Amino acid sequence: MKKIMKFILGFVAAVFIIIAVLWGRFVYVSDYKITEVSQGTIPQVEL
Repeated sequence: MKKIMKFILGFVAAVFIIIAVLWGRFVYVSDYKITEVSQGTIPQVEL
């Protein structure tokens, strides 16, 4: 029974890690494209 629980926990953790990596990539790419586009039209002032 414990082996099954460990396998399930490991599988769930792996799925969460994969989702987190893909989500982080998606957010990073979309943020980068948004800033790239806005820099072309509106000069961004560094504070």
